[in-house]
Amino acid sequence: MKEKINGTQRALRILKALKGRTTDGLSNKDLCEAIDETPVNITRATAILESEGFLRKLPTGHSVLPYSTLRCIMSRICRQ
Repeated sequence: MKEKINGTQRALRILKALKGRTTDGLSNKDLCEAIDETPVNITRATAILESEGFLRKLPTGHSVLPYSTLRCIMSRICRQ
């Protein structure tokens, strides 16, 4: 049986899946496969992440991490 996760876990798994994909990103289908999630849940989660500025959609429809998110992550890592 598939593990039940909440929206926060789903969003964090999406962000992890996008690591290293700053130029070409991933399609929703790729994200579904990467985190073993349904298309509707990926669509919902990516829309929320995009509206909050943690994700950006390319003209191709692929999702990428914007540089502002990367800077935020790096500033947290470098302080530790």
